[in-house]
Amino acid sequence: MKYLAIGILIIVVCVASYTPKVDIGVYAALDTPAYTTVTTAEEYVPINGVFTNTPSANFTAVPTPAIVYTDGRNDYYEIDWHASVSADDNGRSVNVGIRKNSVLDTNSIMGTYLKTANEVQAFSGTYVIQLQKNDSIQLVLTSTSDNDVVYIKHFTTTIRSFFN
Repeated sequence: MKYLAIGILIIVVCVASYTPKVDIGVYAALDTPAYTTVTTAEEYVPINGVFTNTPSANFTAVPTPAIVYTDGRNDYYEIDWHASVSADDNGRSVNVGIRKNSVLDTNSIMGTYLKTANEVQAFSGTYVIQLQKNDSIQLVLTSTSDNDVVYIKHFTTTIRSFFN
């Protein structure tokens, strides 16, 4: 009888500490290659193009363009992105960053150097950010010279819970 009671207690403790899985996250991919013009050097602008945001749970795409977090939990999320880019001129540095609620977080910036015009380079970034309901996330880029045209051949990103 003593072992039965301990077994029941263990089951009760396990069930009481179970946290149900909640679907939160988004995968976004650039549908077709796109060009983004950086009118003023070092000024971050939204990445042009049409993104497919599927699958998505508790995130909504808005025309800014941005993705808005719609869940009520204040939690940490990991943003991973991967890009293939080129520039229209030699010797350009292209940086990608993340804006939260229209403010660029400088810790999110990653860059690559494009030695030759139209040379495609792949690079990526990972960033952890705290989100609460209605926060917006926007992927932005810049280049080192005025009127640079950045060709985005591929761009994908995921946002998912950092602790689950």
